[in-house]
Amino acid sequence: ENLLAHHGHPAVHVREHRGFHVVAGCRQCMATRRGAVAEIVTREQSFRNHLFKLNTSYTITPSMHAYATFSEGVRHGGVNALPIGNCIFCESTALVPYKSDSVKNYEIGLKGEIQGRLRYSAAVYRVNWSDIQIQVFGQAGDLVVVNGKEARSQGVELELGGQLGAGWSLNFGYGFTDAKVAQDFANTEIIP
Repeated sequence: ENLLAHHGHPAVHVREHRGFHVVAGCRQCMATRRGAVAEIVTREQSFRNHLFKLNTSYTITPSMHAYATFSEGVRHGGVNALPIGNCIFCESTALVPYKSDSVKNYEIGLKGEIQGRLRYSAAVYRVNWSDIQIQVFGQAGDLVVVNGKEARSQGVELELGGQLGAGWSLNFGYGFTDAKVAQDFANTEIIP
C-alpha cells in the first residue's frame, strides 16, 4: 500500500472581544492509496477532504472559562489484503476496498480555579460517526475492515484537583460514555 498525503491546518483568531474569543480552522487532506491483493486485484482510492474546526471561549471571571467546540475528523479508507477467487478460503472481491469514515464532534465545558489551589473542569460531548470502519470476520474467517452505517458516542467528563500542602495533591476524575452503533448493518451490505 502506497500513501501520499498533503495536510494543511491554518487557524484564524476570528475575534476577541470582552472575554469572548473565537478561533476557526480548516484542514485539507488529499491522499491516494494503492493496494494489490495477491497481485491479482489492484485497487486505488483517492481521498480529498476539507475538515473544519470552530472553538469559542468566554472568560466569565479571570479564573473561570466556558468553551464550546465543533470539529470534524476523517479516517481514510483502504484495501483489505484477502485471498480472493474460487476456493473455500477465498473472500468476495467486494470486501477488498473499504471507504473513509468521518466524525462530527460537539463539546461544551467549563474550566476554572478556586483560590489558586483547587482546579475543576466539566464537559459534555457528542460524536456522530458516519460510515464507521469496523473490523469483522469474513466468511472464510479472515479479519476484514468493512463500513458500518452510523454510530454515536456521547458523555460527560468531570475533574477536580488541588494542592493539599507540603507537596501533596489530590485529584478526582469521572467519565461516562454512552457509545453505540446507531444503525444496524450486516457485513454483506458492502458500501461501494
